[in-house]
Amino acid sequence: MGWRAVAPEIDWRIPGWLRAKQTLGRRLTGLVLLLGTGALAMGCAAGTAIPGQSPSVTISRLSAEPIGLRTAPGVELLAAYALSGSDPRFGGFSAIETDGRTLWLLSDRATLWRAALDLDGTTGALMALDWQVGEVVGDALDRRPLDSEALALAQDGTLFAAFEHDQSLRRLERLPAGEWSTERLHPGRLIEGAPRNRGLEALARLADGSLVALSEGARLAPNVAEGARLTRGAVTPFGYAISPGFDPVGAATKDGHLYVLERSLSVLGGWQSRLTRSAVPASGEWGTLEAEELIRIDAGPLAENYEGVAILEHGVEAASILLIADDNQSALQRTLLLVFSYAG
Repeated sequence: MGWRAVAPEIDWRIPGWLRAKQTLGRRLTGLVLLLGTGALAMGCAAGTAIPGQSPSVTISRLSAEPIGLRTAPGVELLAAYALSGSDPRFGGFSAIETDGRTLWLLSDRATLWRAALDLDGTTGALMALDWQVGEVVGDALDRRPLDSEALALAQDGTLFAAFEHDQSLRRLERLPAGEWSTERLHPGRLIEGAPRNRGLEALARLADGSLVALSEGARLAPNVAEGARLTRGAVTPFGYAISPGFDPVGAATKDGHLYVLERSLSVLGGWQSRLTRSAVPASGEWGTLEAEELIRIDAGPLAENYEGVAILEHGVEAASILLIADDNQSALQRTLLLVFSYAG
C-alpha cells in the first residue's frame, strides 16, 4: 500500500547534541534490556503513595521531529505527549483504553490508573484530569506478584485484563477501597508454550462479546504469533501473521477489524513499532489472520517502547488511535502518548 512520509517539525529549542544524547540513551536502554540485566526488571514492587492524596500527573505536548514515522493513507499524527507523575507507581504502562470520557492506563506492576478525558479528534488536543490509581489484587491461586500486560473495555464499562505471569484472562471489579479484584474467566493457562516473560501481551474485546488475546512469544510458525479466542469459556486457537523480528504487544478492535500493535528491539535498531489491521473472520474458523500495516515507527525522537493501543470512534468514518509507551520505570525512557487521526 502507498506510504507517505510525515514532514519533519523540528523543535530548534533542543540542541542537536542533546537530541543525539537522548537517542543514544534510548539505544543504550535497549541494549540493557537485550542483555537481560536486572536494572529494568519488570514486575518488582513499587513504592506506595501518600494515603488520601490524589496523584499528580503532568502532560506536556511535544514538538519533535517525526523522522522515522510512516503512516498509511487516512492515518495522520496529530499530537505527541510526554506524561510524568509524582506517584512512584506512575509509569510502566502496558495497556491503554478509553470510552471517550475516561482514560484507563494499566501498568505491568498491576496498578490501574484512570482520569477524566477530553480529546479533540481533529487537533489532537488532550486533557486528562482527576487522576485516580488503584491496585489490582490477586486471588488465592496467585503465587507471585501480578504481571498485568493488556486491557480491554466492554461497552457496558466492564474491564478485562490479561496477565503474563500465569497466562490468564480476568474480569476486573472495583472494590469500595479503590482496589480492583480479579475474576478468572478460564481454568489454567490460556496459551501454552510461551517463553518466560513473553506470554499474554495483547487483548481486545469483539462486538460479539468474545475476547481475543495474543502471546508475545508463543509461535505457530516462525512469523505467526499464537492467539486464542475466548467465548463463554470455550477457547479457540488462531494465528496472527507478524513482521519478522516483531512481537505482538497490544490490540484493539473497530468496525469488524482487529488492530495489533507490534514491537521490535535490537541493539542497532533500538525500539521499533508497527500497527496493523486485519478483518475479523465472519465464520468460526479463524486460521491465520493476515494484516496490513497502518503505522510504523522505525527511529527518531518518537521511537519508544509502545505497548498499548486504543481506538476511539468519533463517527462513522472518523476515529483516533492512541499509542502508549512503557518507560520500564527507567529514567532513560519516557511515557509517551501519541494521538493519530484515522479515517478508515
